[in-house]
Amino acid sequence: DEGVAQLRRAPRGFATHRAGVVRADCDVAALVHECAQHAARRCEDEQHLPPPPVRVEGAAALMCIPAHVSYIVHELLRNAMRHVMRRYAARPGPADAPLFPPVRVTVCTGRRDVVVRVSDQGGGIPPDVLPYIWSFTHPLKAQRLRNFHDVLRMDATVDDDAAPALGFGLPMARVYAEYWGGSVTVHSLPGHGVDAYVQLPRLGNAVENIAAHRTH
Repeated sequence: DEGVAQLRRAPRGFATHRAGVVRADCDVAALVHECAQHAARRCEDEQHLPPPPVRVEGAAALMCIPAHVSYIVHELLRNAMRHVMRRYAARPGPADAPLFPPVRVTVCTGRRDVVVRVSDQGGGIPPDVLPYIWSFTHPLKAQRLRNFHDVLRMDATVDDDAAPALGFGLPMARVYAEYWGGSVTVHSLPGHGVDAYVQLPRLGNAVENIAAHRTH
């Protein structure tokens, strides 16, 4: 029956592929492709231009809550697409040439971790902005905070196309990654683009990162 079939298909050491919202064998490359499609639709609606293509290399399986990883990856992809589009939209080029250079995503796995790198050619992050990209309340984001009264609830998912822009995307992405014992880091290459890295424990046995935030 279906129950027996699930047991046969399950990863070693697990009764099924799923336990509630936890997925034992999340296909990270497939998740990146799904996030890229959603981010592309969002950017096309905002800019009224076809977004840059996303090239994905590598593969990995990860025990995780897919919605959390999707939120992180979607935020990085959408930021990358937006900056590439803003940088290149006004530049003239050959009629038969692609409008935008691709956003490149590399997925790799080690014995303990999965790492996802998102690389773009959006020009990099201005030096006066870079120190504050992880802040929820910096004055640079004050104008966006005017939208805060529109928020009825925030589920931190990628599905709500009507969610107001608050500038919370990157800080929330890092909160999700660090909660599960991982990290999100951003390296800006001035005049070229950004390399963003997501590192997450692969085996699903890292302790939730709560004790590190205790005060003594």
